[in-house]
This record gives sequence, structure tokens and C-alpha cells, in this order.
Amino acid sequence: MSALLFLLLIGSASSFTVVGNTFNKNENTSDSVRLVGGRSLCSGSLQIQDQSLAQSWAGVCEGALDRRGAEVLCRELGCGAPLLQGALSPLGQTFHCEGNESKLMDCNRTRTGPETCPTLNLTCKEPLRLVGGASRCEGTVEAELRGEWRRVVTYDRWDLEAAAAVCRGLDCGSPVSTEKIYGSDWNKAWVVRPDCVKKSSVRDCPYDDGSYNSRLQVICSDVRLVGGRSLCSGSLQIQDQSWAGVCEGALDRRGAEVLCRELGCGAPLLQGALSPLGQTFHCEGNESKLMDCNRTRTGPETCPTLYLSCKEPLRLVGGPVAVRGRWRRSSEESGDE
Repeated sequence: MSALLFLLLIGSASSFTVVGNTFNKNENTSDSVRLVGGRSLCSGSLQIQDQSLAQSWAGVCEGALDRRGAEVLCRELGCGAPLLQGALSPLGQTFHCEGNESKLMDCNRTRTGPETCPTLNLTCKEPLRLVGGASRCEGTVEAELRGEWRRVVTYDRWDLEAAAAVCRGLDCGSPVSTEKIYGSDWNKAWVVRPDCVKKSSVRDCPYDDGSYNSRLQVICSDVRLVGGRSLCSGSLQIQDQSWAGVCEGALDRRGAEVLCRELGCGAPLLQGALSPLGQTFHCEGNESKLMDCNRTRTGPETCPTLYLSCKEPLRLVGGPVAVRGRWRRSSEESGDE
């Protein structure tokens, strides 16, 4: 066997090993704390494991951590800064951290017996961002690993399903578009495999493999419909630093058409909650995104939330699916004209 063939076989032996560069997928996984039940490893209910609990996992009560304790926890899990929430205590009733500890269980701790209480739910920022776009939900994909931010690249086909994992990780809406772009500048990058990203999240998948002249561009929607039967129906929310509901009457028919088209849905099923004029969004109807429409900004207000339903781009008539306004059999490739 030639030396070259031997090296190639080593490189293909593990999906996370490249000759000369190895990334351990579980590098940032803690064996004593975890967040469970959330959308990723960086959010969920806090559980701890230690010898006093006979190596079993147990929930942690609300108020057990203060801000410094939350920062230690998020850092231990390989996540970004905590998104501070009311469940944190100003003092930290159980864990008393200085803030420079490497692990939460290294903090001084007031031990308490078993108790019934609401479990602490915490969200840390994902070590992921989109840069160079018009908002935090669009741009070039970058990830942080071992304290270093690099753009994310892939050898393989990158599609909307993979982009959806990026959008989810950033708490943005559904993906609007994505593409792989090549340029003249070569920079170090984190490499991911799309099949890993689709099954998990971007943060679980990168490894180090040299310099590249490509980048992944993702545009996520900064609008969404929630609480409905699908992505095409529900209460309208917009992303403006955080998700916020939109009042009834904020859209007219043209605004609703822009919104439904942005979400990849069919035409809006017009309802009384739409305004003849559109009190907040003033759309021409040809915009690609709702947030591109002229907008009358208003302060926070209490109002009924706009509920909207768009037609589903799917029907059960022998299995056809609508793609770009045309109905096709589901077995056809969407890229074929």
C-alpha cells in the first residue's frame, strides 16, 4: 500500500478527521452540567451531575445562579454570553461564582437537599453569526471555535435545509435564500458537513482544515408566523432586536402578499385583521421582504396580534407540490423547468 493511499484511508476513517487536523466533536461538552429540552446545546433547563447525587442528573432551581454564574456555565458549554432572564438571582442562591472559573462546579456552592421548585431555564448565545448583511439575520456565516471567529465553508452541496439550521441557531425566521460564493481572498475557515449541520447545529460540526476562498451566504427571514398549524399560518412576529408581535391592521393586502411570498407560502387568505391601507407597513407589493416596505414605526402598545394564514404550497392530488407558482409532481426535481 502506498503512503499516499494509507493517508487517504486515515482521512476517511472518521467524519471529523482530516490528515494533520483533528477536531473533537465533543470538545466543549461538559460532563457535569448540561442544558436540556431547548433548541440546541446552548439553551434549555439546567441540570447538574456530581458525586453527591450518585452520578445522576438533577434539575437546578430558579434563582440558583446570578449573572456571573450564568457566564461561567455558558462558557463551560462552549456557548456565547448568557441572555439574561428573570430566573437568575441577583446574588445566586446556590452557586456563588467569581466569574473566572472554568466550570460551574468549581464555584463555591450552598448545598441544599432535594426540593420541589421551578427549574432554571437558561439560553446562551450561539457561537454563530451572520456578518455583512442588512440585519443580524443575513450575511456571511461565521462561527467561533476555541475563541476564534472564522467564516464557515463546506466541500459539499449547501442548501436551504442546511441554511435553516443557521437561522434556527440565531433565532431568526425561516431561510429565504442561501448560496456558496467564491472570491479572490483566501482565509482560514471552519469546515462543516451539511449532513451534520442538518442533524444537529452548526456549533457541533466545524473542524479546522486550512484556508479557503469561499463563503456561505445566508438570508433568514426576520418575520415569522407562530402558533398556527404550519409555517404558513399564525400570529405575525417581526425580528427587531427581539421577536415582537404585530398589531391587527398593520398590513394591507399587498403587505400580506409580500409576507406570504417571503415565507415561501402561497397567496394570503385575506382576513378582517388586514387594513385597507396598512397602518404600519406600506408595501408596493413587489418587495422581496416585508421589512423592505416603508414602515411607520410606533412605540410599544397593547393590541390584538395580527393572525394571518397563507395558502400552503402543498396539496394531496397525487402528490404534486407548488414550486415558484407552478404545481408539479413531488417526484420532480424543483430545479427542473
